[in-house]
Amino acid sequence: MFPTVLARKKNLFGWHPLGTAMKIRLAIALLIGASLLTSQARAGDAVDPLRKFNFPDDAIVFRMDAAGTAGLRGPPNARISRATDGSDVAVLSGVRALGSPGHRPGIFHTIGKEREAALSGELVTVTVIARSAPTDPGPRAFSVSYSTADVGNSGWRLFPLSREFQAYSFSYRIPPMERGQQDFIGILPDSEGRGGAVEVAAIVLIPEDHREFVSTAFYDLAIERLALPGGSSRRGAIATVGPLIVYASQKGTVYSVDPEDGRVRNLNLPIPLPFRKMKALNLLGPNASIYDIAAEPALSPGKYDVYASHLGMETKGSCLFVQLSKAVVSIDANKNLRTESGWTPVFRTRPCWWLPSMPAGTERVPNTTGGRIAFSPEGIVLSTGTLKVSSQNDQTDLGKILLLNRESFAKQVLSKGHRNPQGLYVDEEGTIFETEHAERGGDEINRIEPG
Repeated sequence: MFPTVLARKKNLFGWHPLGTAMKIRLAIALLIGASLLTSQARAGDAVDPLRKFNFPDDAIVFRMDAAGTAGLRGPPNARISRATDGSDVAVLSGVRALGSPGHRPGIFHTIGKEREAALSGELVTVTVIARSAPTDPGPRAFSVSYSTADVGNSGWRLFPLSREFQAYSFSYRIPPMERGQQDFIGILPDSEGRGGAVEVAAIVLIPEDHREFVSTAFYDLAIERLALPGGSSRRGAIATVGPLIVYASQKGTVYSVDPEDGRVRNLNLPIPLPFRKMKALNLLGPNASIYDIAAEPALSPGKYDVYASHLGMETKGSCLFVQLSKAVVSIDANKNLRTESGWTPVFRTRPCWWLPSMPAGTERVPNTTGGRIAFSPEGIVLSTGTLKVSSQNDQTDLGKILLLNRESFAKQVLSKGHRNPQGLYVDEEGTIFETEHAERGGDEINRIEPG
């Protein structure tokens, strides 16, 4: 059938269909060629089964050469041998029991005391390069485990086997070492009891770098978690300032974080939240806090203008507004962030919003505050939520996307009708995009055009 398909394809380009005798000769040639290619691939695998695998520089690789195979141990019913063609492959068979990896029912290879100590508490990728032995029917599956023989194990991980060498991997966070009983990798070559064998070319341990990877439609993101002071909260904000990260907690404490070494410093630059009035009015919920923080290079070399949006209150009465405050910082040669000038209020929404009377224990500040900050060539872009005020009302700054002059902080209304704008982005061409939690559960992505 395959030669006939070729003939039909070629006929589409003006070629004549192949005759029956030619089809038979072509079929035989194709079968012989495929057999030769398969034999060459098998021979290539036997010579160097690891040639198609690349490992990072910090990978711990146990090749199954003569020394690696000699390091394998197992119970009395285990059969461990070398490949007959002299390649660096261990042939494992004869173990069927699926007991606890900690009791070593499988064939195992210890990793050594120094590596055991180095990997204690770390997240590692455990990989076995293996295939079903080509000389017999082979098992349909085999199992792999990581065991500390001390404080736990990964459990057996079952993998269906291929006829070609493949990498079979899983991730495991190794528990912190206590007594140190020689960690090992266990292999069950015949998990299903079918009587076959597994060829193993290498056992590989790859320490992971504490990052999580998330794939999106546009980018693969590496996520690294850094420990921050102040505990967890529903509010807070982050911004980049040169090579550093600035983090503002829900209560307005500002820290610098060095992503290279994780060093955290309190900047002694608290954002001016009206805590005394907030406490007197019982406004200590997550909505009465920081909304955003952002930074851009200042006109003076080596300095940065930092802006924070947050809750503000009138001196008298219980009247609320969204406030934008500005500070100036610099970074020295040792990546220490220094305060050049403290927070100064530069803009607030008007008129203020009078706090209604609410039952005790009720969150009194609405969650529709907005307060996102972005920078455009024309000025500072600030989003404001409704705070329960009509977003179509031209007499209020609430429910709007505002453009603020960098020097006078005079405002221009770019758009209105926004309930709770929580995302703000300006691209390289100056186009403004905004996301918000709209009415009736309908989240929106909007392109903002003045007017």
